[in-house]
Amino acid sequence: IPAKLQTFLMSGIPVFGMIDREGARVIRDANAGLVASAGDSKALAISVREMMLKSEEELKKKGSSARSYTQKEFDRDVLFSTLEKLFEEAIQLHRATN
Repeated sequence: IPAKLQTFLMSGIPVFGMIDREGARVIRDANAGLVASAGDSKALAISVREMMLKSEEELKKKGSSARSYTQKEFDRDVLFSTLEKLFEEAIQLHRATN
């Protein structure tokens, strides 16, 4: 996902995303805001209107959810641990096939 998306999520405010694929999935999974497909300005306008109708409490929940998701999913220690496990699995697989 774009690094700036992680920054936006970490800011703790709701996110509008005009984005597809993994970035859109992250925003949805995090319940962090609203998504429109890349290039779909009409859908973005609808999302902006929808967000404007939300209460301040709902907006705070989305922002809080964004920040919590980012801290959980993109924590440096978690990412390095996952990467280390992947390398260990690759080494074991290599050893098993040689």
